[in-house]
Amino acid sequence: MSGCRPIIILTKSDLISNPEEKAKEVKDIAPNIPVFAISTLSGKGLEHISSELHAGQTIVLVGSSGAGKSTLINYLFGSDIQKTAQVRLSDSKGRHTTTRRELILLPNKSLLIDTPGMRELGIEASAEEIGDSFSDIELLAKSCKFFDCDHVHSKGCAVLEAVKSNTLARDRYRSYLKLIKEIKVQSSKETRFEKTKRKQNNKKIQRKLNKDLRNNY
Repeated sequence: MSGCRPIIILTKSDLISNPEEKAKEVKDIAPNIPVFAISTLSGKGLEHISSELHAGQTIVLVGSSGAGKSTLINYLFGSDIQKTAQVRLSDSKGRHTTTRRELILLPNKSLLIDTPGMRELGIEASAEEIGDSFSDIELLAKSCKFFDCDHVHSKGCAVLEAVKSNTLARDRYRSYLKLIKEIKVQSSKETRFEKTKRKQNNKKIQRKLNKDLRNNY
């Protein structure tokens, strides 16, 4: 879609006993995206991140507050250039230590953009574009009995059959349905906005016409 190549980094893997299992669960949901479980405390897996950085390449770190982005940047840079903070004990959520976007030149001449921690992400994509990220499901959908199969209740659904037979991971199937639903909701919001905007424009035009009629007649 955008031309970016995503990778998924599972930070703080030292906090759990089964990081490889967690990485596998993520790979089942996103099979075409590299997934790395790392720990800046023990150094485990960090070599994989370094191998992804190339001179002249621009990388953007995106994640929630407290995920460990600033600590990872400090490791990649080789010194503590980014402020870090502990997560809150009350709710285990991170504090906003990064408050602005910043472009950092790493020692290997790659460029890294640090971003403030995000509380939520919106979706700006069409159902067709989402299909590109779920090409395995789109391929299964071609074998559905009905062209307009909803992949939820429709009979003869090849996608549901794949889920039942464990050919398709249930979590990946749920992620697909969730994204499609969010796109439909977003599209509905935009449609209501467009209608409201059109009514406002029509009122402006009508007021101008009325004014012109009063002035001329």
